[in-house]
Amino acid sequence: MKRFFVFALTLVLMLSLTACGNNDNASSNNSSVSINAATPSDESSVSSQSSSVYSSTSTSVSTNASSSTQDIQATGMNLTQIQAGNYTSLLGTWTGVAYAVNPHNGTGEQWKAGSLSTLSVSSDKIVHGNGDLVIQGNTLKDSAGSHTLTFENNGDSLDASLTDQNVAINWAVYFYPMGAKNILEPNNGVKIDNTKNLIVIWSSSNGFTEVFAQTNAK
Repeated sequence: MKRFFVFALTLVLMLSLTACGNNDNASSNNSSVSINAATPSDESSVSSQSSSVYSSTSTSVSTNASSSTQDIQATGMNLTQIQAGNYTSLLGTWTGVAYAVNPHNGTGEQWKAGSLSTLSVSSDKIVHGNGDLVIQGNTLKDSAGSHTLTFENNGDSLDASLTDQNVAINWAVYFYPMGAKNILEPNNGVKIDNTKNLIVIWSSSNGFTEVFAQTNAK
């Protein structure tokens, strides 16, 4: 009887110890699950912050690029627009800075500083002198009537010439943005500043050439 009591008591103690061990393992597992469950939330937070930084950076880069583009267009000629008849990038004051005339004495074109005429520009029209030459889109008008223009965009300059050059007086107009190399070869000590936008008008009448510089852009 005494042995049975001791055996029963030993059995109860062993069962109690086993139950405590299981509870400790369950508690440990629950703690582990709780920690792992928090990880996706943290990753989501980091991802959200990264997206916010990327979005802010992208917006900043886009804004800077846009501003840079606007600055370039505001300070130079837009050759594509000019060819299409939009002269917005040419608005401002144009001043004659040099001209050349061929005296037909075998010496060729002789250059002088200054001007013999005027040049005015609106958003859709270029007028030389008192209307002796008017350019609108792909049309040039002179005293003989209207002539169709052919354009050649060289990337850094634009040339406009008469499509039909079988005329009494031939014309050509050259648009040189600031800094662009031009075909002019002045003599007599005449200097042409290419740090400004230039419009050059040539006529076959006496080999006349006149250079206008944009001295005040709008």
